[in-house]
Formats: sequence, C-alpha cells, structure tokens
Amino acid sequence: MSTKKWVLGAIVLLISVIVVVSAVRAVSLQDNLIKNSSLGLKDTIPVVWINDRAVPRGTIIGLADTFVSIDVTNKEEANQYALNLIVQNSLFLQEATKRGLIPTDIEVDVWVQELLNEAEENNQQLRDIYIAQASELGTTWDSKEFEVYLKKQLKEVLPAEKLNDEISKQAKGDEQKSNEIKAQLLSEMILTASICLDMDALPEEAKIIHAPQAIEIPAVQAAAHSMP
Repeated sequence: MSTKKWVLGAIVLLISVIVVVSAVRAVSLQDNLIKNSSLGLKDTIPVVWINDRAVPRGTIIGLADTFVSIDVTNKEEANQYALNLIVQNSLFLQEATKRGLIPTDIEVDVWVQELLNEAEENNQQLRDIYIAQASELGTTWDSKEFEVYLKKQLKEVLPAEKLNDEISKQAKGDEQKSNEIKAQLLSEMILTASICLDMDALPEEAKIIHAPQAIEIPAVQAAAHSMP
C-alpha cells in the first residue's frame, strides 16, 4: 500500500521526499523526521486556527524544521511554507467533511491494519515514526492503545482521501485536470476562510508568518506551474 498524501498529513508525507537524498545524509534526515513527527503531540499549544480547527505549535515547528532539513527552503521561509501546507490540508479536509464524506468504521479498520502491516513489514521509517508518536502517548506502537489512537486520527482525516477520490473520478482520471479542480476549490475556500494566528505563542523565527493568499497554497501553485 502506498502512503497517500491527503491522509497521513504533512510530516509523514515528507517520507517520500527523504528517499531522493544522498545516502550520506539519509540517517540524519530520518532521525530529524522521526523527531519532528511527534512534536505535535509534545507541544500542543494551539497557535493557528483555520476556521474551527486548532493547529498545535509543535506541528508547525516540526514541519518547518523538516522542510529545512531536506533543503526545500531556508529557515526564514520554512515556517510560512509549513503554514501554507497546513492551511491547504485543513481546508481540503473541512470541505470533505462538509460534503459528508465520512468513512465507515470498517474502512478505518482496514486502513489502520494496512498501515500497521506496512510499518511492520516494509517501511522502517513509518515504523520509527509510529514508535516516536507512541512514546509521546506513553505506549508502544504495536499496542492496542496506539491502534485506537491511529483509528481516531484516520477517522478524522480520511474524508480528505474520499474527496481526493471523488475529484479524481470527476476528472476521469486525468491528473492535471484533477489538480486544477483542487486548486480552484482551494482558491475559492481561502477567500472566505477564517485564519487566525497567535503571534505571541509562536517561536521568534516564525513571527513573520502570515495567513496565506490563494497563490501561496501549494496545490494552487502546482496547478499554475503545470499549465501549458
């Protein structure tokens, strides 16, 4: 099973980026990714609100640090890039929930088992991330408690995957058309979105961030760059 970008969130999404770096840096980058994947559980102070969704400080810090570690951007811009991606994923998820694309318990159970099997058999990085997250929760990655945690997380974010599939069908499998539909949807959503930042609670290097405009949303940028 391949890790799906709309489901596993910003940190785990970056696993796919790690594989393209040189072997010399692979170990240190993997350690960085594992550390950052659990920061949202360690530092839970809310610093951003996207409509009714609060984002913990650790999530932004961890994602920004991961961007820097894989040379996607410099430290000054990393927090803004992190916020842009989080806003994108949050709005997409909120639209999916609004459309009633709620997963069944059976669907959630199947996804969790596939992820746990992948972590156990094929994906050392995913397993190490789960180990780090479980440790912050005071349990182990192969425990029933962590499985319950994963089910809760997936039930909350799987609507986004369902919307992703719905848009793909609407585009009749045309990836470029699908990306254009997502970009249009996100461009419209951000115009009416309420995005609030607690600047005082942000780390010093993140105090320059701002609520992104439509063109700063990664999916909107990608669609614009792919146009002939």
